[in-house]
Amino acid sequence: MQFNPFSIPIILGIGFLSFLMRLVVHRNRGRVVIAFTVFGSLVLLHGAFFSAYLIAANPTVQTLLFYLMVYSTMLIPVAVLFFVLEYFGYENWITWKSVSTLLFFPILSGVMALTDPIHGLFWEKVSIVAYNGFSYVQVTMGLIPILVTTYLYFILGISVALMFWGISHIPKQRRPEINILIVALSIPLLVDMVRTFDLNPWPHLYITPYGTLVSVILLSISIVRYDFLNAIPAAYSRLFSEVTDAILVFDHKLNLLDLNIAARQLFFSQEDARTMVFTKELPELLQQAIRNQDVEIALSTKDSIKYYDLERSEIAEKSGLLRSVVITLHDISLRKQTELQLQGLIEEKESLLGEKEVLLREINHRVKNNFNLAGSLLFLEAQKFKDKAVKNAFEVSRDRLRTMSLLNERLYRSDTFNNLDLGNYLCSIAEDLMSVLSSQQDQVKLHCNTDVVLVEPREAIPCGLIVNELVTNSLKYAFREKCERAPAIFIKLTQGKEGLIKLQVDDTGCGYPDSFDREKSDSLGLRLVYMLGQDQLGGSVNIGNEKGAFFSLSFFAEPEEA
Repeated sequence: MQFNPFSIPIILGIGFLSFLMRLVVHRNRGRVVIAFTVFGSLVLLHGAFFSAYLIAANPTVQTLLFYLMVYSTMLIPVAVLFFVLEYFGYENWITWKSVSTLLFFPILSGVMALTDPIHGLFWEKVSIVAYNGFSYVQVTMGLIPILVTTYLYFILGISVALMFWGISHIPKQRRPEINILIVALSIPLLVDMVRTFDLNPWPHLYITPYGTLVSVILLSISIVRYDFLNAIPAAYSRLFSEVTDAILVFDHKLNLLDLNIAARQLFFSQEDARTMVFTKELPELLQQAIRNQDVEIALSTKDSIKYYDLERSEIAEKSGLLRSVVITLHDISLRKQTELQLQGLIEEKESLLGEKEVLLREINHRVKNNFNLAGSLLFLEAQKFKDKAVKNAFEVSRDRLRTMSLLNERLYRSDTFNNLDLGNYLCSIAEDLMSVLSSQQDQVKLHCNTDVVLVEPREAIPCGLIVNELVTNSLKYAFREKCERAPAIFIKLTQGKEGLIKLQVDDTGCGYPDSFDREKSDSLGLRLVYMLGQDQLGGSVNIGNEKGAFFSLSFFAEPEEA
């Protein structure tokens, strides 16, 4: 082992680079960091072989370490290219096929270099020379090393060209990152060219490892200091530049820092893209941002007005100080157009409903007038006759008209025309009859016990007419004679779980005569009750005496028509 002072910078550089790479891996994540780690690891391995080569005293060991150092040198340019491709978002180019193709020639050449003592095809001459008391390996390059060097320079040239391309295709705020990459990755290229063209002031010394170490150390310091691998240009390009939403980035003083293509098209004049003249809408947008509002805004375009949702996001430092403001505008023109069309339909519907309400009010008014007119005509006709039976028949007809008029009024005032609260309707009919017909209205009590049963008019009208007939009969005939029980009329309406509707009308009067026979009865009212209950409603009717007159009707409501 020999103490060579030229090994000291390499050993110190390896230690410092190892520390920096640990920081980079700890702080950053992603494929680009993996590519950088592979590149940096090859440089560390290259430096380790070189430092061991410098301090080795045995010529055979020194020669082997020199071969290993050269072999690792051949792999570094390819690793640099993959790192640059990953950095600029061309990771789809990094496949097993591309990796194996690009590495085939360097690996084959490296194997030939390692096995050169066997065949002697790689270097024309390999010898150990002494300089200032230290031994070094000296080689004379043959055709294969020249071809390999040309190939590796070509790979490095592609990497540098990609970085120069990046300068013109990314925002100004990102260009310092590319400048750092260009400087860092150009150092080993320049150093190796100095060695290749015999411009090295120490011709005995292989200086390429110094350049690669300086390159990666500079790059690692820049990554740790500026943290630029956390904002990968590939993701920046895809998620920022290509997104359809307009995005603008401002500093804490609301000076514009960056914007994507959609925002450029929206807020800047297209006549001179270099000057980027603001359109008149942007100052108002800045005011919205200053007020920290998430609002809906309208912007004028050449052909129409477009609507956008404006969202404001703040990016702060770890200390809490505001670093930048991001404004995002999402195009909601289609949604707004749909909302406006829907609002128009709603207004049109409300207008039609208003017209319908006016029409229904007019129809109701005319129906009421017709019922009143018919009732008046029946009253006038009744005055022509002196026979009480005839007058009574006219009076009964007037009561039936009153029942249908009440149904019409209830339907008009209800929220829905298809459904009517049958219990409320029947009780209203009974109360009206009590106020009109009962000569003993202070004594006869009406008791209504009804569930909420919703029916259509085709069920409500027959039930109303039935209650009209039964309550009228009770008021006229049930309480003429004094009975033991207090005079009262009971109306009960229920609906079972199966939908069966049951209507009961009872009174506490003297009941039907013992000789009462429905089949032989000539009462038009009772015949009407049976016809309405059985024929029209399709129900079961039961009439009899049970502590007074008793009536029950059971029926199922017909299903609503589609």
